[in-house]
Amino acid sequence: MEAERSAEIVQVSRNFLDRRLQPIIARGAALCLMLLTVVAVLALGVRSHWLPYQQGANLPAHPLPGETFQALIAGERYLEDGTKYWLIENLPDEHGNDRLYTHNINIDGPIQYLIRLTGVKSHVPLAIINACAFVAGIWLGYLTVLRASGDERVALAFLFFFVTSYYFNLLFAFNMRAWQWLGLFGVLLSTLLMCGSDHEKRRGQLWIFPAALVALACAYDFAAEVGMAALAVTAVNRKGRAAVFVCAAFAVALALRQLQVIGAIGLAAWATDVWYSALIKTAILTRLTGMPDLGAIQSWYEAHHIVRFPAFPSSDGLRQYAHLFWDLFKTHWLPYMGASAIGLAGYLCVGARGWKFLIAITVGMAAGMLFFAPYAIHFAVKHAVPLILAPVALAAAVLVATLLSRGWVGLAAALAIVITHLIVQYDVWRDFPLARDPFPRLANFFDQPIKEYTPLTLEPSGQRSQAH
Repeated sequence: MEAERSAEIVQVSRNFLDRRLQPIIARGAALCLMLLTVVAVLALGVRSHWLPYQQGANLPAHPLPGETFQALIAGERYLEDGTKYWLIENLPDEHGNDRLYTHNINIDGPIQYLIRLTGVKSHVPLAIINACAFVAGIWLGYLTVLRASGDERVALAFLFFFVTSYYFNLLFAFNMRAWQWLGLFGVLLSTLLMCGSDHEKRRGQLWIFPAALVALACAYDFAAEVGMAALAVTAVNRKGRAAVFVCAAFAVALALRQLQVIGAIGLAAWATDVWYSALIKTAILTRLTGMPDLGAIQSWYEAHHIVRFPAFPSSDGLRQYAHLFWDLFKTHWLPYMGASAIGLAGYLCVGARGWKFLIAITVGMAAGMLFFAPYAIHFAVKHAVPLILAPVALAAAVLVATLLSRGWVGLAAALAIVITHLIVQYDVWRDFPLARDPFPRLANFFDQPIKEYTPLTLEPSGQRSQAH
């Protein structure tokens, strides 16, 4: 009898320690991974010559500089134009005539403008702000998955696959796309909070509005994919009121942007621009109204000195878009995933912790992508922007966490996936060196007339652009 009582006491003690220690150990491991992320970002900055910075030095060559350099140019043009265009980005043509870019906000441009208003002539503050947003967004991703799955193992595995993804994640640390994680996971975490207790609902209802604004500031199609993912999460949790707040947050963000555009180009031009943009960017409207006259659309944009968004209408169906997605995915994603692509088997782990959340965000993102197809598919998949990494890494995390609960065989399989992933990332890092030669045209950038610089002169020479 005493032996049984002793065994029972030992078991109770173990259970107590497991409940107390496991979360502490997991959170400590998560913080270590975040520290690794900070070190990796700093190393990337030094290796790509973004950091440190010497006064008068040329701007550095980075494999993904296009959008970041364009933000520097936008900041200079905002200084020149002031508020006469309501801070709508100005992209003059080859003759120097002003043309307004009324579509995506491109969040780095206004940030660089605010930096320049302080008198600072450097790209470093923008680089640091982007890097901070990048790291903060990744931490939000960990908290989001932890909240959705309720399992430290899933959240920790997700964070591991996320921070160790070199090609699909780390390379964007100084790019405008660094803000996507704050937008995506800020919205998703707020949505999950709105599905919780009354106190958490209030916090989620407050945070969803700035999070939606960040998502929209990244891109319209990105905001649609994030918003649809959030709505899918509310559907899984059967929380209609949370869905209303999600819609309201994105509606407010969208309305603020439209008021800005109306102030710059007027109500009539805005209405026509919205209609034409919807025609060339959304396949649904094209199927309902027929193919538009692209020549007439282009002429209208030229006459009104507005930049036409580089998208083209399509009347393809769901099957064609599915084939397009797969063709681009196997060309631009699988080669950089290697054998670690087995992590996608996490989609088959029905009932596992985090699986419903995985399916919800995948379906939601797919719906948002289809709304802006085929443009959104080309952009998100062909150019390997970070968005798709979220469900891919979560699928791998769900699979690894499931295997860890299957005894020694499962543990061995999970370790094999982790080791394979690290080997693949090392190979990608080795085969994808950062460009180190500075752009001659970018010497003393902030002391040159801004008219000397156009997007065409800033095309990157790094390997990634050539690969696509």
